Amino acid sequence: MEFPVRRCTLVLVFVGVWSWFAGLAAGCSQPGGGLRILDDLEHHGLISDGGVDGEPRPTASIADDGVPADGPITLPILFDAADRLNPQMAAARARIGEAGGLAWQASLRPNPSVELESENVRPSGGGLGRSETTLSVRQPIVLGDRLGAATRAGEARVDAERWAFEETRREIHGRIRRLATEIEFDRVAITLYEELRTLSERTLDVADTRFEARAAPESESIRARVELNTLVLAIERLRGELAASATRLETLLGGHPVDARRVTVGAGRSEVREVPSLEDLAGLVRSDHPAVRAAAAAVEVAERNVELERARARPDLETRFGIGIDHADDEGFIEAGVGLPLPVYDRNQGNVLAARFGVIRAQREAAAVSSELLGQLGEAYRRLESATTRLGILETEVLVDAQRSYEQASVGYEAGKLPFLDLLDAQRTLAEATIAQSELCRSVSLAQADIEVILGRRLGPPIESEELP
Repeated sequence: MEFPVRRCTLVLVFVGVWSWFAGLAAGCSQPGGGLRILDDLEHHGLISDGGVDGEPRPTASIADDGVPADGPITLPILFDAADRLNPQMAAARARIGEAGGLAWQASLRPNPSVELESENVRPSGGGLGRSETTLSVRQPIVLGDRLGAATRAGEARVDAERWAFEETRREIHGRIRRLATEIEFDRVAITLYEELRTLSERTLDVADTRFEARAAPESESIRARVELNTLVLAIERLRGELAASATRLETLLGGHPVDARRVTVGAGRSEVREVPSLEDLAGLVRSDHPAVRAAAAAVEVAERNVELERARARPDLETRFGIGIDHADDEGFIEAGVGLPLPVYDRNQGNVLAARFGVIRAQREAAAVSSELLGQLGEAYRRLESATTRLGILETEVLVDAQRSYEQASVGYEAGKLPFLDLLDAQRTLAEATIAQSELCRSVSLAQADIEVILGRRLGPPIESEELP
């Protein structure tokens, strides 16, 4: 029984020493926040517990239901549908999980390896003769803070992807806001043009009546009909634009249909809103815009990469522990050793230099992102200022006079006191002033929408007509 006892003793010694090596490896490797990364991904609904293998699995991110089947379709409803249905947002959300998985992987310690070898094999008597058989385990031990640096770099990438997702989300919401504004404006404009068509039809009826009574030449009826058909063409154009905007909106919702007649977001003259100063808006962009935050996170990722590449310059220590048997006398023995690469030529200098340039690149890109957003904000703000001022002048100095002129010309023409050309000119002037008001309301609404897209929020309360400059 002496031989099995010696082998059991060797196994027990092997297990004890290996436990000591494993503890040493755990202390030197500093695994970082692997579990914290998984908890964060689960908290944000990106992963769930696995099945029988216990591995975390991605959660589904695309829903099947679209907007409600009845009732008004407001911006919050459209935004909620986009969050569930838009494929770009689903892809951006998946990139967060992808970065999280890589960060988790970066926090893991290197695996051990097991070796079984026989040396000096000289068979005799059908056995292994005087050979030596060794069972050994090799365990790399990460020196320094490489795992910690890799984990921090991975966590920074997760943060960067999370802000990139918010940037995508705001962009999609902004496109939805603009399309919904155009849809509602087109509906308002169609109603306006229909009213103008009614006026034009009445003028045509008067002209036809006067022509049939031989009180006016046929050219008056022809010109009135041309004016009417011009308005009909404008109405058809608006209907086509409305259908196109609805189609683009459906695309942003993953192809789910949207009834454009129910889209209600607030457009037109009654929704001209108070706007803070450009300086205040610029401050909000610098502090809150997700593209700015994503760019700042990218700078942190680049800085963490410098730390990581510096940590990689320090090689891992490889430990080896084994137990063996000398078959010549059935005596057991223990082997142990360490190995350390010598960083004589390769000290990761090139990767460190590249990482430093990566920091410079990320910083310049962050400055470019902020500059671009502020430029877009300033452009939209100036467009809004100009359109609002012109709308006020049009309404207080042009539209009122045009309406009064048309009413007077209509009464005079029906009474036979004014020629048809005067009525037609008055009608055309009113139509042009009304269309100009509609177009300026469109410019105001879209400029406001562009500002709200950048800010990610609504502007101030609506301004009453008399408060316009």
